[in-house]
Amino acid sequence: EISACLVGSEMCIRDSYYVYDEQFLRLNGVKHYRLTLFDAILNVPVSERIVRRRIPKNTKKFILDSTKNKPFICLTTDLFPMYRNVADEMGVNHQLCTFHLFQTINHKLKVYCRRNKINKKQREHIYENAQELKNCFRQNSTKEAIGQFKQYLQNYVAIPVVLKDFIRKHIINHFHRYVQHLDDENIEKTSNKVENYYRQTLSLIHISEPTRQ
Repeated sequence: EISACLVGSEMCIRDSYYVYDEQFLRLNGVKHYRLTLFDAILNVPVSERIVRRRIPKNTKKFILDSTKNKPFICLTTDLFPMYRNVADEMGVNHQLCTFHLFQTINHKLKVYCRRNKINKKQREHIYENAQELKNCFRQNSTKEAIGQFKQYLQNYVAIPVVLKDFIRKHIINHFHRYVQHLDDENIEKTSNKVENYYRQTLSLIHISEPTRQ
């Protein structure tokens, strides 16, 4: 596996709340991934690395190398399933991005309504119910969020099929990962900081001599 650190990007870790993301790159015609660990408190990148393959082994090693002997309370990521396993293996709290959650719900509903030619009245019901679901994640504490979610599920028969399927696959077993930030204001509820950083720095990437892992 070929990897490289971005020149001048290695920094001392000063806090224990992080945001992680990966960016697809094509270097000399070859697909690579840019791994970034971001300090959620200081709003700066902690460490970056370029790798050829997007696999758990590379992600886990990069994060562990970057946080070695440092405090580590929580990691915020987008919804890519691999990140859940990596966070669990490292034994850290894991916050999933609520922005991506809502974005994914909206996309699922849009595609479902278009493919099934849902009429206006049915569409309004679907979107109103989706709003109730989203409100479960907009509470003041995890306790309130869990209570709201339980109340939402009590009227299970009224939940549209498209949302039932999404809840079963993406929310039921991972609800706690979406609400970590409600009890700790230092936890980033989205991965937007890294995405904004990528937009600002993509054209500035300079790679050092690759080394083999």
